Amino acid sequence: MKKKMLIAVVVGTLTSGIVSPIIGYAATNEFVTKESQTETLVTEEEQLSEEETVDTSEEETTISSETEASTETTEEESTTTTESSEIEETTTETSNETTESSTTEGTTSSEEPKKEVVTKPSEVVTPKDPVKEVAPIISEIEQPNTDVSTSDITVVKNQSTEEFIESIGDKAREVGQEYNLYASVMIAQAILETGSGTSKLSQSPNYNLFGIKGSYKGQSANFYTNEDNGKGQLYTIQASFRKYPSYKESFEDYAELLTNEKEGNGRFYKGVLKNQAKDYKEATKFLTGRYATDTQYDQKLNKLIETYDLTFFDKKLEKQGSIQAVYHDVKEKDTIDNLLTEYKITKEELLAWNKTIKEADLLKQSKLVVGQEKVTSYPIRNIKTKQESRFIVPLKEGYVISSPFGDRGAEHHNGIDLAVPENTLIYASSKGKVADKGFDPSAGNYVILEHENGLKTSYFHMNRAVVSLNQTVEMGEMIGFVGSTGNSTGAHLHFAINTELWSGYINPANYLNFK
Repeated sequence: MKKKMLIAVVVGTLTSGIVSPIIGYAATNEFVTKESQTETLVTEEEQLSEEETVDTSEEETTISSETEASTETTEEESTTTTESSEIEETTTETSNETTESSTTEGTTSSEEPKKEVVTKPSEVVTPKDPVKEVAPIISEIEQPNTDVSTSDITVVKNQSTEEFIESIGDKAREVGQEYNLYASVMIAQAILETGSGTSKLSQSPNYNLFGIKGSYKGQSANFYTNEDNGKGQLYTIQASFRKYPSYKESFEDYAELLTNEKEGNGRFYKGVLKNQAKDYKEATKFLTGRYATDTQYDQKLNKLIETYDLTFFDKKLEKQGSIQAVYHDVKEKDTIDNLLTEYKITKEELLAWNKTIKEADLLKQSKLVVGQEKVTSYPIRNIKTKQESRFIVPLKEGYVISSPFGDRGAEHHNGIDLAVPENTLIYASSKGKVADKGFDPSAGNYVILEHENGLKTSYFHMNRAVVSLNQTVEMGEMIGFVGSTGNSTGAHLHFAINTELWSGYINPANYLNFK
């Protein structure tokens, strides 16, 4: 009798403590659902099957015409795993001499087990020669070649992922420029590995985006993790994972692991470098089968990169010179001639810079433009609107950063504090209009500007403002004076960049060069 063997290969991924049947799709907390659910990567299930006819030594038997000929069918499921690590919400790790790498995968069956199931553990392939650079352990199984279109993978945008990208994007850009890596690829990997920053390992105070084990400068965090014994069987252990001061150090450590040929995996991952891969697609293709065994790993990363336009972070921020007005506070004894002499300007220049004011009314103003100077501006893109505007530091030289953006004890500081003498002039960071103005018990006298790309800038603790609600202002135009109003311990400007009024704050230091 002849037997027909139906081989169904089903690959899944264990992440976030969830087993998800996905046919070659690495699920993370970027939840695996249908297109109607929020922020998903979905692959349409394809049944991969091939039929083999196996001759046996058994004699064929004759069945009566009243019954149909039947054959015994054996369904075989084959699982493929690498050394896996589930960190409460599972993350993938990279390997070096002191760290282990794990790409977490799981398997489930998409059909009800009506017949006997024969499971064959996958074989783990390890490096033959002991060398310093350690490549990730990759499992191999024989399976039919399949062409899976990127149209089978969809990404549905959501706000939480956009906010996560905002929080890590410019750190990835900086590290990518320094280490010759595609920031877009690293960001997409971080989205997959952490479920858009929802895994506990990736959150404060751990900031581990890539699940790297060991310790960082003596700092580590312990999590229970599932490990693969090499035979497809999982066991639970408690492991130490690197704990970073911020996302920037996590990116730097990961980049060092990919590029350092002496202590990391630089030679193994050489093809991911910008000077080796002509674009991000070549880089993600190179990672597939090396960093992750998922055959669709590159397609998932590519979809994330395309959907969220992550190639923006592959570009180096180009600073440009912008013109900013120089202002003079008009005093009672001022005369036009004195101003012309003091600032070494002509009367024609003074009138041109203050063209909206009649000559007879010049000295009746509280401030006058008495010159222009070149300042450095930087592009900042609103990831929601995809629009870009240029911004400048709202103070001139002479300030000191008294409190940076980020965690400050039990609270989170949503801006950057610039200590400077009281009544120092404050300038609009970019062109826009006054969206809000007033007094708040905490912020004191404040002004919030809305700019052309939709971003807002906030200016707190002002002594007084010189703009009105809905007024249009130019980049570098004076909007008020530094003070110490509200909840403040001394004269300073609290400067913030936000996506919404009073919320959605991003770190100004990621975009502007505060000296």
